[in-house]
Amino acid sequence: MKTNLRITITIVMLITFAGCSAILHNNHLLFKISDIHYYSWMLGENEKGTDIIIEVTDREASVEFKSVTYRGIEVPVSVTEKGKSLIIKGTINTGNSTIDNMEYRVTGEADKINYTYNGSDHSYPLVNIRRENSKYYK
Repeated sequence: MKTNLRITITIVMLITFAGCSAILHNNHLLFKISDIHYYSWMLGENEKGTDIIIEVTDREASVEFKSVTYRGIEVPVSVTEKGKSLIIKGTINTGNSTIDNMEYRVTGEADKINYTYNGSDHSYPLVNIRRENSKYYK
């Protein structure tokens, strides 16, 4: 009797984990993040911010990147092609702005990239974000 219960529990756990793994794996198959980093910047004496840079390869054609959430702040992204990669950049501006002040929204959510796929909204978590040296502009 105990053996049957153990076998049943093992089978249920395997099916559950296999299903979760397939869901996560399918989302990841839409694109591959080859590099991700951020750096702080300062322009003059008053304006400062943070840029989040994500390099994506092997993107499914119907994936469209919309925004990035970083440290609980969501900002729209700009997307540029660089060879076979896409460079996705989100800018969080603080202080008085002499450049275009990007709109942002405080969400309190975890770090993630937000995108649409076949007309549906999705997100993918961002992990192991590397910090680069700050940049100073006059």
